[in-house]
Amino acid sequence: MLLCVKNMNSDADILIKLERENQKLREKLTIAEQWIGRQLSETRFRKMKSEAAKNTRIELTETDEERDERFQKYFWTFYTSLEHENRELLRESETNFSYLVRQKELDGFMIANAYQKILENLFEEHITKYFRAENKKWRIQMTKNDILEKTLYKVIKSDFHLSLGKIYLILKRCLEENPGWLVEAFRASAEKQPLYSAMSNGDFWEYFTDIMETHAFGEKRHAGKITLKEARLLREKITGNFEKSGFLKIILEHLG
Repeated sequence: MLLCVKNMNSDADILIKLERENQKLREKLTIAEQWIGRQLSETRFRKMKSEAAKNTRIELTETDEERDERFQKYFWTFYTSLEHENRELLRESETNFSYLVRQKELDGFMIANAYQKILENLFEEHITKYFRAENKKWRIQMTKNDILEKTLYKVIKSDFHLSLGKIYLILKRCLEENPGWLVEAFRASAEKQPLYSAMSNGDFWEYFTDIMETHAFGEKRHAGKITLKEARLLREKITGNFEKSGFLKIILEHLG
């Protein structure tokens, strides 16, 4: 009888170890899939950007100077909050949008990708990097099987950069009463930064939700199924068509 109990305990220990190993492998596979997806997206984006730039330049009616003047007038002094890379991406998104309007059968991926990069860069630069730096020195052990907690663990331990979708989910969780200890740490860090105050703006959440519900930064982007209609909606919600309030302008106003 004692032998049976020992064997049962031994079998249970083996199963627990296998489950832990499988969990670690699944997490590594998830990271690998995300990395591969981003690499493929980057390759595809560079190719489409090159083709769009070449074809669009032939028929552009707006000069680079006129476009920059339009940006400056819309964003006003807040335009200086955009770093060089983000300004270039914004210019590319307008060039690509101009091309898509004339070639409606094309995929709007190249526009969505530029917007996504701009927004991810801003959240990384103005919120996430501070959270990473503040928690890097601590020995953190995961005790909760929660996707957002695991994601933030990777941010600290692997210098992982958050996708726009994860940023949206984490910021929403920050508003909950018991968000989880790493999300709570993220909130505590983010609250010290000017950008976090944008969350008190109702339009911030309306625009952010509308943007995410297009699925243009997820499955539609990877499937190559972003239509001109969806690209128009993204441009309206993110830039306000450079005429009225938009998600990007709200962000820059709080960074101002």
